[in-house]
Amino acid sequence: MKSKITAICFLLLLFGLTIFSIFKPPTIFSEKENRYLEQKPVFSFSSLLDGSYSADYETYLSDQFPGRDQWIRIKSMNEQLLQKKDMNGVYLGKDQYLIEQPDRTVFESSQSQKNIDCLSDFVQRQTSHLGQSHVQVMVVPSASQILTEKLPLFASPYEEERFLSSVRSSVGDDHFIDVTPTLSSHQQEYIYYRTDHHWTTLGAFYAYQQWANSIGISPYAQNDFTIKTVSDSFYGTIQAKVNLPVSPDSMNVFLPNFPITYTVTYNESEPAKDSLYEWDALKIRDKYRFYLNGNQPITHIQTSSDSGRNLLVIKDSFANSFIPFAANHFDQTVVVDLRYFNGDGQALIDNYHITDILVLYQASFLAKESSVIQLNRWQ
Repeated sequence: MKSKITAICFLLLLFGLTIFSIFKPPTIFSEKENRYLEQKPVFSFSSLLDGSYSADYETYLSDQFPGRDQWIRIKSMNEQLLQKKDMNGVYLGKDQYLIEQPDRTVFESSQSQKNIDCLSDFVQRQTSHLGQSHVQVMVVPSASQILTEKLPLFASPYEEERFLSSVRSSVGDDHFIDVTPTLSSHQQEYIYYRTDHHWTTLGAFYAYQQWANSIGISPYAQNDFTIKTVSDSFYGTIQAKVNLPVSPDSMNVFLPNFPITYTVTYNESEPAKDSLYEWDALKIRDKYRFYLNGNQPITHIQTSSDSGRNLLVIKDSFANSFIPFAANHFDQTVVVDLRYFNGDGQALIDNYHITDILVLYQASFLAKESSVIQLNRWQ
């Protein structure tokens, strides 16, 4: 009888979840994970034969599984009780730090080398156009490379220094901004979020100071800003991966104490704004969108600065909290996210009279993002 009851309960659970998943409307976007979820793939014999249909369908089932967030949390809490120190690609670090594990396959892929070669060619072309000290590349290491004291015992993350060295060798020492020593010297400070993969505003500030000095600009100091906490309830993408109950992060903004005005336009068509920050984003889960309204195809910032210089930033989301510092030194700052920008990049450089270029990516993103090869068209 016990065996029959167990079998019946199992079958009810199995068929109940199956029926529920069939009739449940698919979720398009996960606010918790801040990403679009896999949708049901379109069947074709070619995709079935090459295995892509099966792989896509498996991802679809995983993303659309009923009660997915709750199951992830149960699994993570169970593994935590078993004293596991890493789960779902995340280290459970000290002081409630959730630190993403670098994926070795990303850094050792053919895409990684293609991106490095493409970036190197881009730097050479633009240097011949703008000058030696006007084209810079900043590749930000992940928290696992900097917050080594927060890692659990015996953790051995992939050493991103190999990738960074390859980028540096390819683009040249004069163009590479190595922020690893700078961030390492401040590792006792709050320079990376505990629940998210991004650096904090303070981490971005230290990198900004180094970059400004490298291009002959006198950077502002911390006391040139009023530092204000805008949220103490921020949960990032890493927390969503494990869904463990940890304390939220706080988010800060550096408001200038010096006189300056901004006119910010997104995508060359939306109504202009007078702020570099999207205050309404603090009301939603994706609070990191507060910085420069998240990832836009193109953002144009005009300031009251009279430097005679215009900056182009080609970037991923790590630049969003960095750009509000950099923009203070330029008459215009143009920000491009290659994942969403399909325009003529070289025309952009000419039309906005760009004098300086900064390519800013987080290491693993630069290694894996296929949109980087679009830089081949900027010539």
